[in-house]
Amino acid sequence: MIKILIGLAFLLSNGKIIDTKFKIHKYDKENCTKIFRLNNKEHTYVDCIKHSELEEIKKLKYNHPNDGEKTNYKVSKYKK
Repeated sequence: MIKILIGLAFLLSNGKIIDTKFKIHKYDKENCTKIFRLNNKEHTYVDCIKHSELEEIKKLKYNHPNDGEKTNYKVSKYKK
């Protein structure tokens, strides 16, 4: 069931994610699966197809009083 939901999310988003600074990043299906399976405040490192670089993605969930639960993705360049 989870695979179907992740496949549907990938189909609708086409692998694109908008970060907290409103920049668009694009990932392949395998990396999207990693991103969508993250829990709150966890992070992962994946390759961005659009920018051709390794990026750190952190998933942030919070409750908004009027709109319910919101999810944001904080994307930053990988630092050695």
